[in-house]
Amino acid sequence: MGRWSWSDRNMVEECLSIDIPWLSQQGYFCGFKSEIIQWKNGLGEMTSSVSIQVAVDSALL
Repeated sequence: MGRWSWSDRNMVEECLSIDIPWLSQQGYFCGFKSEIIQWKNGLGEMTSSVSIQVAVDSALL
């Protein structure tokens, strides 16, 4: 799928993302967890971050 050559908008494939398997591997679905997830460039400098808070109700499992 193409886009106009003059557009400077990001395509969805260029956006940062967090997926459910990664959250599960990091232990986000074992009760309550609140953290800031950071993305860094090749030099180790933070480029973006997001605050995330997950609360799992064990009665629903």
